[in-house]
Parts: sequence; structure tokens; C-alpha cells
Amino acid sequence: MVQKANFDSKMLEMRQAIKESLKSQEIMDLVKQYGYTKDRLEGFDADYEEIYELDQKQKKETGIQLESSKKLDDLYIVFEESYMDFIKVSRAIFKDKDSAYISLGLRGERKKSMSGIINQAKTFYTAALKDNEILNMFIAKGISKENLEEGYKHLNDLLDEYYFHNKEMEDKKVLTKKRDEKFDTLVEEMNEYKVFALFALKGRQDLKNKLGW
Repeated sequence: MVQKANFDSKMLEMRQAIKESLKSQEIMDLVKQYGYTKDRLEGFDADYEEIYELDQKQKKETGIQLESSKKLDDLYIVFEESYMDFIKVSRAIFKDKDSAYISLGLRGERKKSMSGIINQAKTFYTAALKDNEILNMFIAKGISKENLEEGYKHLNDLLDEYYFHNKEMEDKKVLTKKRDEKFDTLVEEMNEYKVFALFALKGRQDLKNKLGW
């Protein structure tokens, strides 16, 4: 991945060289003999604008991702508090009923990863709400179906944001890769242009200054 500070400074440098080359007929006349026609320089300009747009989109995705991360953290706190309360009482309710204990996923340690915890919780709520025998045992102990449905809603809210967050991460990754590849290509082309332009502008420091060189 391109370092952001290096990216920003290089983009400014390339922008000046491209824009000033196109603005100056004198510069274009001097570099044309080395293959740098107006069309070719305008191609560099179009590439620059595309990279700039990709960078703006990438910045937007970064902001969306940060907002989603905060929301995900908040939803996780609500979900975990509810879920762990159910886990504690379930271990007491079903301590003598192995089949329910296993169906609810109560054996073993709680998973540490977000995906692992979500999968365990889905197993729990599915069994609690779909297995009538288990549900009736909950109800007999004062835990209503509505209580469990509320906990399941917390899980689904978390799941929705989790999927959204992962999608935003992937979108940002794709944008960053595309931006960096195009950036690297333009840097290489502009470095080559600089070599020939400096040769073409030999003795014309005033024109070199315009290009930022």
C-alpha cells in the first residue's frame, strides 16, 4: 500500500508538472520532439484525475468504515450483555438436561472472535426459540419468548452491521488497490517524462521552475 504522505506529496508534484506543461505552448513545443504530444500529456492529466477521484472515494469509504466500527462496538456491547445473561441462567436451567445443553451450545468456552461469538449466539437463539421443549423450560423459569426474541433482535442488529462493515472494508480494499496501481503507473510515466523534459528544457530554468523542477 502506498504511504499516504508520499501519495499526497507526489500527487501535488505530478499535478503541477502536468497542468503547467499543458498550459505552456512553449514547453509543449520543446517536449513534443521526444514523443510528449498534447494528446499524451492530456492522457497523463486524465489518469491523474481518475486517481484523484479514486482517492476521494477511498477517503469516503474510510469515513463510512470508521462510523460503522463505532456502531458495531455499540451494538456488540448491547448484544453481549443480553446474550451472556441468557448463557448464565441457561447453564443453571439445563444443567441436568444434556440434549438441551448441547443444542444451546453451552458446552466449552465462549469464542473470542466476533464471527465465532455470533455463530455461538445464533446456535443458542435458534435452539431456544425453535425447540418447543427448550422454550417451555425457559418459560417455566420466568423467561418469556419475548425476552428471547429481544435478545435475538440484538444479535440480528449486530449481524446486519457486521456484514455491512465487512462489505465496506472490502470496498475500501478494492478502491485502494485500484488507486495504488494507477498511481504507481502514473509515477513511473511521469518520472520518465521528467527525464526527457529536463533534457528538452536545458538552459531554461524559468520553464523548469514552472514545472516544479
